[in-house]
Amino acid sequence: MSTARSWRRRTISEPTPEPSWYPVRSPCFTTVRDFFHALGGNVQHVGDDPGRANAMDLSVLSLMWGTLFGALQSIAICKAEAIPLPDLATQWTATAPVIEGLVNDLIGRTGQGRFAADADSLSTIAPHFSAFQNLRELVNSHGVDPGLVNAYDAVFRRAIAAGQEQDDFAAMSLHLGMPA
Repeated sequence: MSTARSWRRRTISEPTPEPSWYPVRSPCFTTVRDFFHALGGNVQHVGDDPGRANAMDLSVLSLMWGTLFGALQSIAICKAEAIPLPDLATQWTATAPVIEGLVNDLIGRTGQGRFAADADSLSTIAPHFSAFQNLRELVNSHGVDPGLVNAYDAVFRRAIAAGQEQDDFAAMSLHLGMPA
């Protein structure tokens, strides 16, 4: 069953898989954990700092929006190429675990500051950039909104200009805060 089809309005008493982040001092959180679980949701303790729950929420929303906007772009490409959307859904189901692994590796390497390519690198920036150029050409040739690929291209080009083309893809994280 597709995840999208499993989403439905829930009552407040039903547990949900979506996380709810609570910034509460650890001893207090332990005391009220059952109360938070009764409210529903996948309760997560994120520390004592109230701003951290907000930042975590926005970080996860960024992952969600990146995925959703990527899906919108994929849909536009499929429509432009006359590929039936059920075929895209099948491919998404098949590749989602691979993408999840790539994201987990990216988060882990970035957290560890491991930007240079090494024996554990899944890929360097160079082959990603090369494949990405195919996406840019397709988007531009079919009139698909180029906003997403232009934004991604700017980050790729900053990393390459910094001499990091042969570094692990995680090195791209060093270039998101820089102006285009």
